[in-house]
Amino acid sequence: MDEYLGVKIKKQENGTIKMYQPYLITQILETLVYNERTKAKNTRAVSGKILHRDIEGKDMRTQWEYAHVIGQLDFLEE
Repeated sequence: MDEYLGVKIKKQENGTIKMYQPYLITQILETLVYNERTKAKNTRAVSGKILHRDIEGKDMRTQWEYAHVIGQLDFLEE
């Protein structure tokens, strides 16, 4: 078995099992209206980093359901 309910399963050479969810990540990126140049990455975000508002950046005018995206992120496995 290499996939179950959208979770890809891969046995590593050292005997461990890696589980990842590329379809869910793609769906989250699409919900956030990222453009086609935006790619999912295997690198995790730094935990504990405090994010600050980008005062000089452009206003985000895209409408999306915040709670829906947070719910999707909640399902991602580590």
